[in-house]
Amino acid sequence: MTNLISKDPREIVAEHLETLRAYATKVLVNGEQLTDEESADKADRFQELQTLCASFDVTEKEIVTLVLKQTMR
Repeated sequence: MTNLISKDPREIVAEHLETLRAYATKVLVNGEQLTDEESADKADRFQELQTLCASFDVTEKEIVTLVLKQTMR
């Protein structure tokens, strides 16, 4: 995971989106299951992403759209 102290919040958001998209592709496109570690990481990243995005007035629905947008293309 990332270190919130040393990075720009926009970089952290971009990193979380990239990882969450990879997890979504693995599950939705490839039909695979996440490992226990990946599931825990996904939950942590999504929670942190929600917190960061709240400061940009981004809703949970918009976050999900951002994650899935490129996955479903």
